Amino acid sequence: MARRFKIPSAFTMGTHRWTVKQVSQEKMDELTDDVECYGVCMPDELAIYLVQPSRAMKRSIVVETFWHEYAHALLWSSAGKWKDEKLVDAMSKALKQSHETWEY
Repeated sequence: MARRFKIPSAFTMGTHRWTVKQVSQEKMDELTDDVECYGVCMPDELAIYLVQPSRAMKRSIVVETFWHEYAHALLWSSAGKWKDEKLVDAMSKALKQSHETWEY
């Protein structure tokens, strides 16, 4: 059985320490110039912003969004094509599935 994933507040990737901040939808709209989204990766801040889970926003969507933004950070950190949404989507699904199937 998959364990409940806890979204981290920070993580280290390579030589960089990234923070993960959960914000209101209103704050997210400000950060993304009113483009409707649930998360954003901001390498210039070494930060990932996610919309907070709520009645209107299922936790499972926020978790999927975390992995999507994490893939952006991973590609940015490794000098890849961090803005390639097709690649990021494929990576994020693989990362999430891999993590959910880890055995301890």
